[in-house]
Amino acid sequence: MLLKVPVRSHLKKYLQSSYRDGQEIGKGDELHTYLTSLLKKPPLDYRPKPVPGEFIAFRLSSYLVQRNITFLSDQAALKFNIRLEALVRDQFHRTMDDWIYTQGFNFTEAFFRWMGLYDWTEEEIQMEALKKSYYRYRRNAEKIAENKIEGTPLVLFLSLAS
Repeated sequence: MLLKVPVRSHLKKYLQSSYRDGQEIGKGDELHTYLTSLLKKPPLDYRPKPVPGEFIAFRLSSYLVQRNITFLSDQAALKFNIRLEALVRDQFHRTMDDWIYTQGFNFTEAFFRWMGLYDWTEEEIQMEALKKSYYRYRRNAEKIAENKIEGTPLVLFLSLAS
């Protein structure tokens, strides 16, 4: 059985570069774990209604189909989109670091190279928003490297306890 998940257009292009439509995602995959945690049994009065937007289809495992755990609510689809957006942003930051600091690209060159990987357009992704996000990420990384932000939550907890 195929599960169709509504996603934003740029996220669909990102997923299609990693997964083919209808491909079964592996059980060890982070997306598989997150998506199956959002699934539940459909309500008794559930009637499928058309949802606007683009879809990506994932093949559900037989375990979920046998137990009728095939329903993804609108809120769960939104959570999936938000999580996927965070994964893309995190990968963007790490890739930009690599291209800028090890390969010598400037931000604009690296940004358009990133856009080309997933065939995104400037209408789908705004350069200024990602630029701000990247520089905010770099500032936080530099603060951590300079030990301006001290300790992990466990260390902070232990220091407060003593």
